[in-house]
Amino acid sequence: MLEAAEASSCMDHVVWGLLGVLLVLVYPAVCLGRIAARQGRRPWPYALLSLVPPLSLVLLGVLAFARLPRPGRSAAIGSG
Repeated sequence: MLEAAEASSCMDHVVWGLLGVLLVLVYPAVCLGRIAARQGRRPWPYALLSLVPPLSLVLLGVLAFARLPRPGRSAAIGSG
């Protein structure tokens, strides 16, 4: 069995590893999803595809060079 100090050290590695995964994978996925949502796109496909590192760079380029919808454009078209 593990000693108390070794078990604590093992748990520290697990906690830091999970925090690293959250920082490296989940946070960019959430950010790209929010950027897509602010551009009027569905956020889930962008968030899920951004979990693959090469795709996240491609998606970031797509979002960076996409035309943004004008804020008052849809209301002006519907009014007449």
